Amino acid sequence: MSALSLFPESFRRQFARWRRHAPAVQLALAVALGQGVVWCFEGLWLALVMVGVGVALIVPAIRGYVWLAVGILVGMASALLVSSRTVAPLFFNTSTQLSSSASSKLAQPSEDLTIFGTVASVPRHPRPGEITFEVRTETKDGSLLLRYRAVELPWRNAAVIQPGDGVWVRGTCEPVRKPLNPFTWDGWLWRRGVAAECKARFVSQPVQRATPLIYQLRDVTRERVINQVGDVQGAGLFLSMALGYHDLLSVPLEQAFTRLGLTHLLVVSGYQVSLTFGFILSLATLVVGWLRFGGRYLKACLTVIAFISAAFYVVFIGAEMSAVRALLAAACVCAHLLSERETSFAQRWGVALFGMQLLWPWCAFDIGVLLTFAALLGIGLGSGLAAHSRAVMFCAVTGSVWLCTSFIVVVWQGTLSPLGLVLNLVLAAPWSILNCTVGLTALGMMLTGIPGSDYPLRVIVWLNQTLSEAVLALGEASFGSWRLEGLTRIVASGLILLSIAFLVRQATRSKQPLL
Repeated sequence: MSALSLFPESFRRQFARWRRHAPAVQLALAVALGQGVVWCFEGLWLALVMVGVGVALIVPAIRGYVWLAVGILVGMASALLVSSRTVAPLFFNTSTQLSSSASSKLAQPSEDLTIFGTVASVPRHPRPGEITFEVRTETKDGSLLLRYRAVELPWRNAAVIQPGDGVWVRGTCEPVRKPLNPFTWDGWLWRRGVAAECKARFVSQPVQRATPLIYQLRDVTRERVINQVGDVQGAGLFLSMALGYHDLLSVPLEQAFTRLGLTHLLVVSGYQVSLTFGFILSLATLVVGWLRFGGRYLKACLTVIAFISAAFYVVFIGAEMSAVRALLAAACVCAHLLSERETSFAQRWGVALFGMQLLWPWCAFDIGVLLTFAALLGIGLGSGLAAHSRAVMFCAVTGSVWLCTSFIVVVWQGTLSPLGLVLNLVLAAPWSILNCTVGLTALGMMLTGIPGSDYPLRVIVWLNQTLSEAVLALGEASFGSWRLEGLTRIVASGLILLSIAFLVRQATRSKQPLL
């Protein structure tokens, strides 16, 4: 029997293991399938699919696959619920008003539209001289979310707006329609509830200002760090890696991180949240061991404190999907520690994915979520391949994660970075640990006014500055990354997929389930 013929059998065995050890994984995959059905089908066809799945639940022959039918129904119900709340693109006329009575008609681009609304997102700077922001305005039929792009000039006032500001905006709008392909820019906008993309010609000064408290805290923190250590690239890296700030780095440096496959270091994702939660939980465990009293109750109390700290951290950085995924996984860990019941890693990330799908239906279509769970798959593969020593396991896990995430990046963007494997092995983990544990601790000491607490932060900023210069040099090298097009892209995707299938086959031979 050929090796290729064994790959389907390996996957079948792994799914059988997941059914025993991590039923949440299969349930989450079924929910994703149901949400995909809602995206592709509408009206009568969708009703027929739902009826067919419901009838299948009572067929004795599929008793072993009830989880599949239930997951599909849950996925379709959650997606339909969100679709019913999504405001359809409204008809824009050429006056200065929104015609809410024509919401059922096909939207047409407006020549000149003036609205009053509230800034609903942190303004971003995708490229020099340009700013993007979202504005939520109220109509007779409900609220409407518009995404604006503007030139950042002082007299256009776009540079001074903040979340919560009430502003007048004038410009042209192009309605966002639901595309057939969910893996597109319009698909991402539609899932976010954006009704139209607009080009702002004029932005007024804030008529009213009600900046949420969390954004005020972020502004104060950024100013304190920059005032203490200077407005340098190293400080921007610390704020980006540890606290999720955007637009603090130069465009060439961000492009270098992207080319080298290190973009995950510039955003606070599940990896950073897990580091923070694990660090606090480890400190709590040390405290319990040092005090030697309180036992189980003190440990439970400190576990809850660690989770609350991680929750505040996620809220502070903006509660993005990947961070919430890690927080859900941390909640599973806390439940496991408090109940003292054994649960697999696969069950925890399966519950996290299921929770994300209920909060954000169709989240499985977003590249950030795909990369997050591809990395988790790589962790499971690497853990199943090598358990002889920590060094060997670390190399196996890093290589597997690189393969799984590279497949997503090659298919989605057409770039491959062999050097990224080496950099993730040598650089990614210690750099993140330095900023997210030592750096956040030093920041907390500095904010509380402890004398001399700025010195550790200055050292971290200096190290960030040095490493950023090395990343910039490597990113500009010809061997930093490869751009794949056409047949080369297809061949590379196929080879990576075969490599992943081979890893699954090898890992399946172990006695432990993946992840």
